[in-house]
Amino acid sequence: MKLTGKDATSFCLYPKPAPAILLHGEPESKILRKYQSISERLVGENAKTEMRVTELSGAEIRKDKGLVIDATKAIGFFPGPRMVFIKNGTDGLSDLFSDIIHNYQEGDAFLIVTANKLNTRSKLRKLFESSKTAISIGVYPDPLTTQEIELAIKNVGIQDITTDARKNLEQLAKSVEHNEFEQVLEKIFLYKIDDDTPISSEDISKCINLSSEIELDDLINKICEGNTKDLSPLLLKLNTKGQTPTSTYIIINQYFRNLHMLAIQPSNIEQAISRIRPPVFGDRRNKLLSNSKKWGVKRLEKALTLLHENGLTLRSSKPIPQQAVIDRTLIKISMMISK
Repeated sequence: MKLTGKDATSFCLYPKPAPAILLHGEPESKILRKYQSISERLVGENAKTEMRVTELSGAEIRKDKGLVIDATKAIGFFPGPRMVFIKNGTDGLSDLFSDIIHNYQEGDAFLIVTANKLNTRSKLRKLFESSKTAISIGVYPDPLTTQEIELAIKNVGIQDITTDARKNLEQLAKSVEHNEFEQVLEKIFLYKIDDDTPISSEDISKCINLSSEIELDDLINKICEGNTKDLSPLLLKLNTKGQTPTSTYIIINQYFRNLHMLAIQPSNIEQAISRIRPPVFGDRRNKLLSNSKKWGVKRLEKALTLLHENGLTLRSSKPIPQQAVIDRTLIKISMMISK
C-alpha cells in the first residue's frame, strides 16, 4: 500500500500496526526521523533497552537470511510488541520480505525497512506498494509540513506563543534542516523558562542569534551607521576570538547582498525579505529594512563592488595582510553613508 502526502505524514506521526513498512528516498536523516517516530509509537520509547528491537543491515541479511526470519518469530523476554529494523534494504531482498509479509501472524515482530531512492521499477518498492497489508512511504527533501511543525513545537514543551511568532517558526522551518529547527526550539524553550509571557518574534530572533557572535551584529550596525572610528577595535576583538578576515567578509558580503535585493524591489519588499535565508525576525528584520532604504541601490552597488574586489584579494595566493585588507575595505564602505 502506497501512502503519499497528508496520509504519509499522518501515518508517520500516528502509525497503525502493519506487518511491514518501507521508508525509501532521501535524505537519510529525514528517513531515520520518520522511523523513530513510527517505532516509538508502535513499540514504545523503551523498546530498545528492553531488547524488543532487533537491528540488522542489508549486508548482514544477504549473508544469512535466516536472521530476519528468526527475529520476526522470536519470543521476547520482556512483554510488549517487537520490531525488526533493517537498514539499507535492496531489491535482492524482495523475495525474503515477501515471505515475511505473506506469512505474518499476530504476535510477530513489525518489520521496518529503510532504503535509498528507489525508482518505480524497483522490485522492493513494487512489493510494498502492491501489498494490501504492508506500507510504502517515499521520503523527499521537502520542507516540514504544518502538522510536523506543530508536533515539533508541542514536543519541546512550547505552549504559549503569539500568532506572529508561530508564523516566524513556520517560515524558519522551511529554510533549515529538521534537526536545526529542533535545536532552535530547544533554545527558545530554555530561554523562556522563567518568563511567563508568550513567545514573541523578538524571542525567536534572539535565540537564532545565540549561535553567532554578538559582535558581528554590532559590526554590521556600525558599518551601516557610518561609525568608522569603532570598526578597527571591533574587528581586532573579533579576530582575537577566532573570526577570520575571510569569514567576516562572507558575512558582511551576504548582508549587503540582502540589502541590495530589498532595495531593488521596493514595491515587493515583503516577498523579497521572505526569501532571505536564514529568515530574520523582530529588530533584526526592522533594521534590515531600514538599512536597505537608507543606503539605496547606487550606494549598495558601490559597496558590493568594493566587497567583490576585497574577496578576490583575500583569495589571492600572494601573501597579504588580510586583517588590514578587510579593515580598510569596511572603513571605506562605512564612510559611504556619512557622505
